[in-house]
Amino acid sequence: MIIFAGCVDDKEYNDNTYNPSINDVNAEKMVIEAGNVHYYEWNSNLSKMDVQFKIESNNPIDVFVVLSNELENIKNDKDFKYYAELSRQNILSYGAEGVVPSNTIIVIMNKGDKDAQVSIKLLAVEPIDNNKGTLKTSVFKNENKNSKANNNQLSDLELNTIHYSPYPLAFYNMFYELGEPDVTYKITNNGENPITIRLASEYQGYSNKAITTETIMPKETKEINQTIPLIKDKIKQIKTKTKFSLHYKVEYDNNGEWKTYDEQTDMIDVYPMDTIVWEIKDDKGNGIPMNEYIAVFVTPKDTSIMELLSKAKERHPEKTLSGYQDEDVNLQIKSIYDALKYDYKVSYVDVSNAYGKDYVQKVRLPKESLKLKSANCVDGAVLFASAIEALGMKPYIVVLPQHAFVAWDDGTGYIVALETTMVGNADFEDALNEGNEELDANWDALNDDDPWNGQIIDIKECRELGVLPME
Repeated sequence: MIIFAGCVDDKEYNDNTYNPSINDVNAEKMVIEAGNVHYYEWNSNLSKMDVQFKIESNNPIDVFVVLSNELENIKNDKDFKYYAELSRQNILSYGAEGVVPSNTIIVIMNKGDKDAQVSIKLLAVEPIDNNKGTLKTSVFKNENKNSKANNNQLSDLELNTIHYSPYPLAFYNMFYELGEPDVTYKITNNGENPITIRLASEYQGYSNKAITTETIMPKETKEINQTIPLIKDKIKQIKTKTKFSLHYKVEYDNNGEWKTYDEQTDMIDVYPMDTIVWEIKDDKGNGIPMNEYIAVFVTPKDTSIMELLSKAKERHPEKTLSGYQDEDVNLQIKSIYDALKYDYKVSYVDVSNAYGKDYVQKVRLPKESLKLKSANCVDGAVLFASAIEALGMKPYIVVLPQHAFVAWDDGTGYIVALETTMVGNADFEDALNEGNEELDANWDALNDDDPWNGQIIDIKECRELGVLPME
């Protein structure tokens, strides 16, 4: 059995094949006048239902989920039993889910002095797991206190919350070090009195809580960023795309007691440590390019790079690699190229590069490419950039919509490029010519105002911005 509150978009379904979602429900809207109570109920011949709901209001309201036989106690301001896990006070937006008896109702109270414009989405379905028990009730002590002053204060608050998705775990160290936000709160106090708030956010099961306490002065607006500290051992276990439950709560100080103002849980796409996400978006759809973060995969201090340079040094005519102290920079790059070709026997794996706003790309660390003796275009660019940076020189990674390759400053300010995919089947000079031809052919696109046409990523500049190696 499926019960919807409000309307459902037209679609064909039956109880056997249709898997309903709260997102299928169009919100039912109502106005609850100041001081009034609204009762929301549904009918079913089942003993229990799995209920999902989401309620939003323009002014603070209380939401209680109770059994229908508790209505008399509520009307008479007596103590009543309620489902605490599904109920909240003084909220503007709230959603919950749980298994309850079918004679359960939702009580929405407007204790303020302003009418509340309320919308509700509700989905009640027969529980998939019939052995799943119903929630237990608690007793609500109805002290019948005059809370109008408190609600007036809350109605003076304006809250806008922004979060970001997807989450590229490869960047998590840098996000935390640079203070890149997971959640941004913009809070305005339009009232005449200061309001103290407490903000808490977490990725449930994968992080510790980020907690911030702030006092918002009258007529003041504050923008507060929170970066959530992930638990390293937990996220390293993630090997494929998954989802985090982002849970955040906004509370206010009510005479020394914290009360909930807003509480939400949103699902966030998450990519494992071996994947670059070229763009993340806030929940309003605004894009934020992440191109520079390719530098986290460039690991110049890894022991595998030191071993590569040791072999490359033996292939240099002077048996030395001294970076910009040697005028012939290209000859040093050739030594690295030849070591990869003849000592490591690295070959190119024909896997297309996925670069752009809506793409993600798996990237091997240099030590993995050397171990497996293979690399695609991005892997090869990262590998060469790591070796070049280890010599104290200035590497670039050139990314195009379907390709990537490495480049470097030759010591005179001139950028030289190399087609890294040719390392297994061509001489260095041919790969150098091909890289420079590609760079010249795409130069205008690489230097226009649209990074998605292509970009030359300066690894040294990334380091200066704080984007450091993953390892």
